[in-house]
Amino acid sequence: MDYKIIALILVTILFIYQIINKYFIFTAVSRPIPENVRDVYDITTYQKWAEYTSEKTQHKIYQELVSYAVFMLLIIFNVFAFVEKIVVDNVYAKAIIVWIFFELVNFIVDIGFEYFDTMKIESKYGFNKTSNKTFIADQIKNLILSLGIMIGLLSAFIGLYLWLGDFILLAFSLLLFLFVLGIFFLMPLLAKIFNKFTPLPEGQLRTKLEELLTKNGYKVNEIKVMDGSRRSSKANAYFSGLGKTKNIVLYDTILELMTEEEIVAVFAHELGHGKNKDILKGYLFSLLQIFIIIFISWLIISRVIFIQDFAFEKLNYGFAFILILNVVIPFINMITLPIANSFSRKREYKADMFARKEGYQEALISGLKKLSRNNYACLNPHPFTICMSYTHPPLSQRIAALEKEM
Repeated sequence: MDYKIIALILVTILFIYQIINKYFIFTAVSRPIPENVRDVYDITTYQKWAEYTSEKTQHKIYQELVSYAVFMLLIIFNVFAFVEKIVVDNVYAKAIIVWIFFELVNFIVDIGFEYFDTMKIESKYGFNKTSNKTFIADQIKNLILSLGIMIGLLSAFIGLYLWLGDFILLAFSLLLFLFVLGIFFLMPLLAKIFNKFTPLPEGQLRTKLEELLTKNGYKVNEIKVMDGSRRSSKANAYFSGLGKTKNIVLYDTILELMTEEEIVAVFAHELGHGKNKDILKGYLFSLLQIFIIIFISWLIISRVIFIQDFAFEKLNYGFAFILILNVVIPFINMITLPIANSFSRKREYKADMFARKEGYQEALISGLKKLSRNNYACLNPHPFTICMSYTHPPLSQRIAALEKEM
C-alpha cells in the first residue's frame, strides 16, 4: 500500500469536490428567484449581484486550482522531507520547521488571491473599507496567531506522545478540551486583536435590548458594537463567549442599515441562540470533532511505516499534522458536513422562532431582507450548495418558516 498515492488521490477528490461546489454557486445566478424574496433586489442590483457572484466564484476556482497544484507538487517531489534536513536531528525542531514551511507556502500562495479578492473585487462592488495597511496587518496577525497556536499544539502533542505513547488519546483529548474551552471564553479578547469594541451607547435602542434580556431572564456581560465598517460595508450580529464573558456583538454597519425595531428583532434572534444554548452545543460538537481528529491522528502516527512513502527516514510529526489537517480531516468533513450543516440550520430556525414568539416576525423578515441585500446573499442557492455549505437556511426558506401558521 503506497500512502503517497492514497494521499494524492484524496487531495484530488477534495479538489474536485470544491470545484463542483463552486460550479453550483456559479450557476445559481440563472436559477429563478422564489416569490417571497423577489423584492430583495431590484433589476439593477440583481444584475450587480449576479456579476459579483460570478466574479467571486471564478476567482475562488483559480485559487483552489493554484493551491491544489502547489500542494500536489510539494507531495510528489518530497519537498517536506528535503526541508526537514536543514535543521538538527531533533524531533521537535524537525516537526516545527516542516510546519512553518507549510504555513509560509500557504501564506505566499494565498495572500495574492486574498488581496485581489478584498482590494479589487470587494472594492469594485462597494463592500471593501479595508486600507492596504489594515489588510497587511490582518494577514500578519493571522499568520503569527496561526503559527503560535499550531506550534504550541504540535509541541504539546509530541511531548505527550513520547511520554505516554498510546495513552495520548486521553491526554491530548483533555488538553484540547481545555484549549477549546479557553478559546470560547477568550474569544471576546482574541477578537480585540483585529477589531475595536465599544459598549452600545445609552438610548432607546439599548433600553429595548436590555428589556428583552430582562424579560427572558438572560444575562450577558455587555452589548457591544464592533467597528466592522473599518473593513467592509457588510453587516452582521453574533453571540460571543461563555459564562461571564458572554457578549452580544452588533456590527456598526447593522446600526446604520436597520431600523430600531429590526435591530431588536435580529438581537432577539441572537438571544434565541443563547436561550437555546447553541454556543454550548457547538462547543460539545467541537469536542466530538476533536476526539475524532485525535483518534485518526493516533491511527496514522502509530503506523510509522507510512512516513517512508514520503521520503522521510523517521516519523515527522509536523508532516503528519499536515496530512491530518489538510487531507484526512477535510475528507471526513466532506462526508459529515451535510449532517453538521443540517443541525446548524435547525438551530437557526429555532432562533428565528424565538424572535417570532417575542413579536418580531415582520421586523425580522424585513431585517433579514436588508441584510441579504446589503451582503449580496444568494436568493436561490442550489440544493447541493445548501447541503454542503450553508449553516443558515436560505432567506426564502427562513421567511416561509416565519410566515407559516403556528
